[in-house]
Amino acid sequence: MAAEKIVFLKDKKDRLDTKDKKVIKFLYFLLLLLAGQLLWSFFLRNVVPLFMKTEVVSTTFYDQYFEGRGIFVYGEKVSISPYTGTLTWLKEEGARVAVAEPVAKIVRPGADDIIIPSPAAGILCYQTDGLEGIVRLEPDWKLEKDAFQALDPLPKAFTSGDEVIKGAPLFKIIDNHCWGMIMYLKEEEATLIKTKGNTYLSFSFKPGLYPVQSLLKEELPDGQVKVVFLLSRDVGDFFLRRWEDVRVVYDREKKISIPAAAVLTSDGKSGVYRLVRSTVTFQEVVPLKEVEDGRLLVDGLDPGTEIITNPFFFREGQRI
Repeated sequence: MAAEKIVFLKDKKDRLDTKDKKVIKFLYFLLLLLAGQLLWSFFLRNVVPLFMKTEVVSTTFYDQYFEGRGIFVYGEKVSISPYTGTLTWLKEEGARVAVAEPVAKIVRPGADDIIIPSPAAGILCYQTDGLEGIVRLEPDWKLEKDAFQALDPLPKAFTSGDEVIKGAPLFKIIDNHCWGMIMYLKEEEATLIKTKGNTYLSFSFKPGLYPVQSLLKEELPDGQVKVVFLLSRDVGDFFLRRWEDVRVVYDREKKISIPAAAVLTSDGKSGVYRLVRSTVTFQEVVPLKEVEDGRLLVDGLDPGTEIITNPFFFREGQRI
């Protein structure tokens, strides 16, 4: 009987020990869960913000444009070598010279040197290309479209020490107050620049937008229109160029542009995350159009608003 009592007490103690172990394990689990929540909260508050990317939005010009190819046309006067001899330049290419200002000299063996003056005021260009006088800005200038598109400049330039012969084109003077670009446009493109008002040209060799005056010169049976764009600003070394790819900007709008990755959807609405009093807050926006460099034009944001550009690391209501 005593032995049975001892066995009973031992079994009871084992059951109590097992129960205590379960309670202890449960308490450990609760402690681990609490520690995990504290660590996660610490991570969200102190670590995640280190990876937060933000951007202060501002208005930017959104350009509407089409692209094409045109030919530079200038007022230009070519100087012809009056003698055979060795050429020496007296002015750097690109220099602005006055009429009759010495530009070069020709050294002749056994004879006096010949000074070559500038035939006009303008920009000195060593390069001639054979199109001088063929393409012109005069109002009555005309050239058939096929002949125009077949124009092929053959650039040639002398350097100091070169031998030149009598009658060779030496250089030309560009009238920097009278120059432009001629293009053939589709009818709808010509209509855009006619109705939108301000027009700008953009060139790959010289960044920037250059305002132009557009003159619709001739409508062709195939629906294309010959257009002369008159420029009033120098575009780098334009005087060395003829055919160039060009972007024609016919309209400029001020819009808010943000990274497309900053936009997310919540309850079927597009929006962005902002920090408002250290809290991640959703603000609805209206996407308008995707543009270059992975950006998006939107309505619904004021200039100066700071948005989170990597929103998928965060959640609405999160305290930072």
